[in-house]
Parts: sequence; C-alpha cells; structure tokens
Amino acid sequence: TAANVVVLRVKVAYTNGKNPESFVIVSDAPGLVASGGKVTPIVWTKADRADTFHLYTLDGDPMLLAPGQTWVELVPLSGAKTTAVISFDGVVQ
Repeated sequence: TAANVVVLRVKVAYTNGKNPESFVIVSDAPGLVASGGKVTPIVWTKADRADTFHLYTLDGDPMLLAPGQTWVELVPLSGAKTTAVISFDGVVQ
C-alpha cells in the first residue's frame, strides 16, 4: 500500500530520436497528489536530470506528503502510450 499517490503530467523531450533510453522529463506541468483521503491539484518542477522532483500546491506552497511509501505515476501530455520504469533522476531503467 502507499500513503501517497503522486500523478505528474509530463512532457517527454527525446534527446536521441525516439529512443526511450535517452529522454528527459520536462517539468512545469500539472499533477495530483492523493494523500490522507484527499486529492490535491499540484504543480511541479525538476530543474535538470540531477534535480529531485519539487511538488507545490496551486498556491505555491510546498506539497507535504504523508510519512510512508509513495507511488509516482508519470503520464505523458501527448504521444504514444508506453510504459517504462524511471528512476527519480529521470533515467529509464
């Protein structure tokens, strides 16, 4: 079970054609956090590949997650629907 579910809408920018092993996650898109029985709309940022995900409420306050496990789902804004395992640094595993 997860204490938090984070859904991030992402724009995928391919750096080597359509090779899924060389894409970067482009931030500043909407998202949702389900935690504590509530769903909260959020915005998020990720400055670069080495940066972590930063989650904010629509008011600009940091989005606080409940202690425990967090499930993160990355949903492309457009393009083909494919599945990949992505580490938190944005690298496909």
